[in-house]
Amino acid sequence: MDKTFDRVMVIGVFEHIKNYEVFLKKISKWMKEDGFLFVEHISHWIFPYLMKPLTEDDWIEELIFPDMTITIPSADFLLYFQTDVSVVNHWVLNGKHVARSSEEWLKRLDANANTAKAVVKAFTGCEKEATKWINYTRATILHGIEQGRYNNGEEWLIAHILFKKK
Repeated sequence: MDKTFDRVMVIGVFEHIKNYEVFLKKISKWMKEDGFLFVEHISHWIFPYLMKPLTEDDWIEELIFPDMTITIPSADFLLYFQTDVSVVNHWVLNGKHVARSSEEWLKRLDANANTAKAVVKAFTGCEKEATKWINYTRATILHGIEQGRYNNGEEWLIAHILFKKK
């Protein structure tokens, strides 16, 4: 892509990236000289870790993150990758914010369950599959609620980082 931008936002992506330095280098090429990059990612308060499927039939692996091991970065993890961008500001939000957002998603999914199920059924062609997908989505959202609340919201956080182009 040849275009450049004043602002670039990357939200909920870094958990899926394996080479942060290459990814940030690519993004920096999309930034104007005075451009900014805003990154938001789920993080552990201190340790980065790999989230791997427990078994071959782990439904999260099969449906949510197929053929992928997810890296959950620590809150300060991306601060170590400043070759092409530099940190302007860095802050974290308590995991309770994730829990509250997830609670709203669950309310909206439940309030619109029939519509959501009809959309999924149109995609899959099967009532049983649609029900399964809605239930998996609910379980994923419930996971976000519980993870966000764990340890009074101090274990898994939302990291925000504002970078500028070097």
